[in-house]
Amino acid sequence: MSKTNAKVSDTTTPEPTEAPKKKGRAKSPDIQMTKTEWSKIVKANELTSVSSQIRYLNAQNHARASIARFLNKRYQHVRNVLEQDLQAPATSEA
Repeated sequence: MSKTNAKVSDTTTPEPTEAPKKKGRAKSPDIQMTKTEWSKIVKANELTSVSSQIRYLNAQNHARASIARFLNKRYQHVRNVLEQDLQAPATSEA
């Protein structure tokens, strides 16, 4: 009996592909402001409640997560304040 040479297949590992990009909003940088600067803004704009501070920062186009981190509040609190504003009917005095 003769021995047959088994052909060894040349297997190469495939090149890693890039991970698919996630959909959604790009991560925004955190709010770059000191607490002293923030306290001056709070006093100047009479932002007496946390909700008013959230609304102010949202008006400055900061992301909800950044607002939550900056004010040391939960994301859900920030979201609830902003969603409540969207659902509230606009009242106008005529």
